[in-house]
Amino acid sequence: MAANMWYLVDLDCFFDSKRQLVLALLASTSLALGGATSARADVSILVDAAAVKSESGDDLATVQGMFQGANAPSEPWSDPQPNDLKQIITDLKMKRLRFLQSDVLCDLDASNNLGSFKVDVDGNGSYTFTPQPSLTPGGCNMLDWTFPWSFGNGLSLHVAVASFMPPSFMADANNAPYNSAESWPSQARYQIYAKKLVRYIVTQAFDKGAQSVIFEVSNELDGAERTPEHFSETNPAAYSLKPLGPFGRWLWWINPDSYTLHQWPAYQANTYPYNNFGLSYPYEYDMRRLDHGILPMHKIFAEAIDTVRTELASNSSYSGKTIEIAGPAFTSRSFYYYPGWNLPTLEEVFLDQTLTPNLPFSSALNRFSFHFYGSLDYAKDPTTPFALFRQVVTTVRNKYPGLKLFLSEWGPSEASDGDINQSHKGAAWAAAFLTEAVAQGISMGSYLILEDGQGDPKAEPFLTQASLMHKYTDINKAVHYLPKPAANVFRMFALMTGTRRPVTLSTSGTSSNLGAFAVSDPVQKTASIVVFNYNPTLVFGNADNSLPDTPENFSVEIDNLPLPDGMVTVQHYLVDSTHSNLAVFLKNPDQSDPSLQSAEPPFSVPVQNGKVLLPASSLKLGVTFFRIQG
Repeated sequence: MAANMWYLVDLDCFFDSKRQLVLALLASTSLALGGATSARADVSILVDAAAVKSESGDDLATVQGMFQGANAPSEPWSDPQPNDLKQIITDLKMKRLRFLQSDVLCDLDASNNLGSFKVDVDGNGSYTFTPQPSLTPGGCNMLDWTFPWSFGNGLSLHVAVASFMPPSFMADANNAPYNSAESWPSQARYQIYAKKLVRYIVTQAFDKGAQSVIFEVSNELDGAERTPEHFSETNPAAYSLKPLGPFGRWLWWINPDSYTLHQWPAYQANTYPYNNFGLSYPYEYDMRRLDHGILPMHKIFAEAIDTVRTELASNSSYSGKTIEIAGPAFTSRSFYYYPGWNLPTLEEVFLDQTLTPNLPFSSALNRFSFHFYGSLDYAKDPTTPFALFRQVVTTVRNKYPGLKLFLSEWGPSEASDGDINQSHKGAAWAAAFLTEAVAQGISMGSYLILEDGQGDPKAEPFLTQASLMHKYTDINKAVHYLPKPAANVFRMFALMTGTRRPVTLSTSGTSSNLGAFAVSDPVQKTASIVVFNYNPTLVFGNADNSLPDTPENFSVEIDNLPLPDGMVTVQHYLVDSTHSNLAVFLKNPDQSDPSLQSAEPPFSVPVQNGKVLLPASSLKLGVTFFRIQG
């Protein structure tokens, strides 16, 4: 850290000299600022602070809402709260945490009272789960562990439910848990369970001050559980089903008798709609996953939410608080596969079956939720970035134009692409994607996860995960939570206030990879602009970091600011290959700082007739941020 401080001090004289030169040039001429802009830059960025740009109503609120949710991490919440995690929640103005598999120990006892199984600590910081004949009544372990930390930080809940079969229902597993006719013997009892679980989660949240609860039925069930146990292409007879119960079979609703388990190859010559033996169990993207489980389970929880919402409507202390159900929380992959067969995607069939009245599975759906990662092989087209993302949004909006779109999990990479999530590559992608998301009208989002610790102190943190923070242990064994570069970009957007303003980029010569998002706030007398350089080839086609990264020169002019002539202060932040970059810090902890870093000390520029011209800059792959304070 000391070396980094010296670096900034050493450059101070250089930046002072540059500012003095720019101010001298401005003072010595009455030429239009636009003339200086075009002469000094390859890309001229012009912001009109008198106009409003709106693609979603309030574009700044929409962009900020994209990263104001994230998965709760795997770390034991019984540990002391890390201040670093509290700080990122404050810095990003986060609103909710998403909980996956937190209900897996919940069940009903013989009298249909909600309770949970016993949980033991193994002495090494991990936990063991021991089903008992009788449940501990009155709560649900894991929910009870994880929720208090969320409430203590003023966060609402986003809860995925029904990932695994509760153990007391396992006795009926051989009696067709679900098929297209919903002929599960324990269906009525499970409806009791769903209502009690929803009511417990909602009242816990609202009683502790949370403003909203969003439910989803499990997570990515279009691609979950790709192969059976003991999978072998040469010995299909060895296949077996994954076990039921906590942390067992994801597709626990599906009647195994409707599949042929011991077969290879999996795919047969049948066409949609498949007959009962079209595919072997349980290969991904099978359309039968919908009516054999996902749709009826969504209906059960949608009805439970309706019941609980009605029950709680008379409680005046809950006035204004909301309960919603979103779905189907799919991976978006079927938008790539199914159109090639001229078939509707799983998402389209889900929506049709859910939103069409009087069908067997018609039920409430408050938000269409889906997931998207830049690293999807079929989403990395450098010629048309975000084409698959646009395809998903356009397909859904064309059929259901009023449906709210909720990106309930997203990130630069699915943790399979080298250093993307921990380097400036992911930062550049994230900035570009935020502007794309607001352009496509996404109502809100949830980044993958808050931090990348794996729960077990002996396990290495999942560095390549799309998390906001990295769990880092220094040479003295002290634990720190450090921001990944995408989180630093979100910090830039979180520092913005006011209204989005239109931006015009004028390029001289070749095409540009630059983009920008600008706001101004007449009340606080501020203006802010994020400029990003996003090159898909450098992000996704440069695993060994060997490709050249050419900087682009640009200048920024902001017109029609409601400020008198005089001087304003500019703060300049940067995320690139050397600044605010966790990957660089991990290689040289004494030479870099992974938190959001200033590119230079604060400096002053003049306002002339409502115009501000920032000094010419250059940017390689990365993101830079200027904040002007009047």
